Amino acid sequence: MRILLFLLLLLSSQVYGVTPPVEIDTGISADECGLCGMPIRDLRFSALVVYPTGEVLKVDDLGEVFDRSGEVLRSGAEIMVVDYYTREWLKAEDALFVKGGNILTPMGYNIVAFCCDENARRFLEERGGVLFTFTELLSAELEPGRMMMPGIPDSLFLGGIIVLLLVTFGVVEYLEGRRGRGGDYWKYDLLRFRVIAGILRSRKFQFAVQLPFVLLFFLIIAAGLFGVQEPERNIATVLTWIIWWAVIVFVVLVAGKVWCTVCPWNAISDWLRRRSFWRRVPDEKLFTLNLRWPKKLKNIYLATVLFLVLTWLELGFGVTTSPMATAYLGLLILAMAIVPAVLFEGKPFCRYACLVGRISGLYSMIAPLELRSRSKKLCQSCRTKDCHRGNERGYPCPTFERLDTMDANTYCILCTECIKSCRRSNVALNLRTFAVDLLRLRRPRKDEAYLSLVMLSMTSFHGVTMTPQWFFWIVKLQEVLGVGYYTTFTLLMVAVLLVFPAAYYLICWLSRIFSGSSVSVGKIFISYAYPILPIALFYHLAHNAMHFFREAPKILPVLSDPFGWGWNLLGTAKTAAEPLLSISTIWYLQVILIVAGHVISILIASRVARMTFQDRRQAFRSLIPQLVVLVGYSVVSLWLIAQPMVMRTAM
Repeated sequence: MRILLFLLLLLSSQVYGVTPPVEIDTGISADECGLCGMPIRDLRFSALVVYPTGEVLKVDDLGEVFDRSGEVLRSGAEIMVVDYYTREWLKAEDALFVKGGNILTPMGYNIVAFCCDENARRFLEERGGVLFTFTELLSAELEPGRMMMPGIPDSLFLGGIIVLLLVTFGVVEYLEGRRGRGGDYWKYDLLRFRVIAGILRSRKFQFAVQLPFVLLFFLIIAAGLFGVQEPERNIATVLTWIIWWAVIVFVVLVAGKVWCTVCPWNAISDWLRRRSFWRRVPDEKLFTLNLRWPKKLKNIYLATVLFLVLTWLELGFGVTTSPMATAYLGLLILAMAIVPAVLFEGKPFCRYACLVGRISGLYSMIAPLELRSRSKKLCQSCRTKDCHRGNERGYPCPTFERLDTMDANTYCILCTECIKSCRRSNVALNLRTFAVDLLRLRRPRKDEAYLSLVMLSMTSFHGVTMTPQWFFWIVKLQEVLGVGYYTTFTLLMVAVLLVFPAAYYLICWLSRIFSGSSVSVGKIFISYAYPILPIALFYHLAHNAMHFFREAPKILPVLSDPFGWGWNLLGTAKTAAEPLLSISTIWYLQVILIVAGHVISILIASRVARMTFQDRRQAFRSLIPQLVVLVGYSVVSLWLIAQPMVMRTAM
């Protein structure tokens, strides 16, 4: 019986499987594709080209080989492919192929191979597509689609989970061994340097740093409206979604709200309102009706809604792949900044409604840069409150902040007006330790808590929508519901938006039960929402790191030819887009970022527990469900970066 089974297996291997001349490494030290240079992470889509000389070319997407089949076959080379289901190697001329269907391959050719008709038919039933023989595929017209960036290897994913668990227990043990009292923190005032203080007190400073960004903004608008509508050839999409959208999160981590300092929407609305680039215009001559902002809108729920709208436009509508849509979106946000500026006092759009400013505002609570008063006592004794009301040297605080009470970065837009107006030089621009605002949180707010949860749910949702699984799920759901793509996408987005806060509310209820205290679930929910921010921020950083370090060089060709009209202004129009970092370096960086965010979240959660519960035992017991959730969220972040991701623009 064993001899018969061996013979059957041997016969099967002769019919369907062959031994490849070399193995392909898909782990941490993954082999690179010999045609495109990308690491090979999924054997199912790969191919080998075996030349008569014995040279073997490893390829990450078999469609690349068939796209060059003429030169490959003329060389006398043999093509080997892998069965999608069995992962057995076979000769390409013996295989069947399915093109299209609900699948994404690394270079977007979306072709997979099968050893037999049964496997091919199974795939067609599950995912659709068109069946080809080897000969038919040789004569088919093939074009690459959107490129997939490989996720971290399984070994690194599992190693990351182990590190998360060890770090969690280690940090909790450390915190339980000492009583944090939340005293003063390290800071160093940059305004001690006369050069820096002199620059920031100059009325021309802000105009000087804003002007380049305003010019870039108008370049993006012009290119989006009048340039070619191919995202990889138009500076509107490359500069906005590959450079700015990826870099802004790193900028917030390092420098807090400095984007608001140079924001072109803010600059243009200021120039129109003041009818001056830098001169201090008397308040009565400002171009504004100076109305009061409605009391019911003095929260950040409007910004939360606008953030959700942007998420839908980015992921559902696909604004990131349309230069014209990108330009229209930029103009829409500009109008949203200008209209409140000429109708209301201050800058209510920046304070309450700016989707970029409010997201960066919560994230900036982690940043090591702050603007504060040097002495709270001196501030409180000040009768004129020039930092708040303004004077002949500086405008009133546009976001209605007061230095004698401001204790977080959230709503300051670093406009530097208070530095100019303070007569006592009592304003400091401090370098400080990370996450001070969250570790010393004094006034938790419901609207900020909800936005924190929305940010976590939408950053996770953003990652999922760029994975191959997403395309499979959404097509299947369309078939089940019998509705179109936009409806299906919206339903899934709403489902994620509801599930995350609901699940977190349940966890907070468990925290109350575990603690045995009388503290309300609502108070626990609001307070414990803040430790989520570092996990959301650092996953955001990890996700953007892959896009930026792999795709940022695409800016070089479009700098020479921003409209895609065939120019070569800087001599870089034909420059190859080589990645800034190797793929393995980016993988380790991503894992380090997620672990770092997890550690900060645990520290903040522990501090929140001690501030919310007076009894130390109650505080620790309430922390247990929260630690489980924080570990779970961080594992999800690791899982997301382990998935292959669609690049923002085509190659």
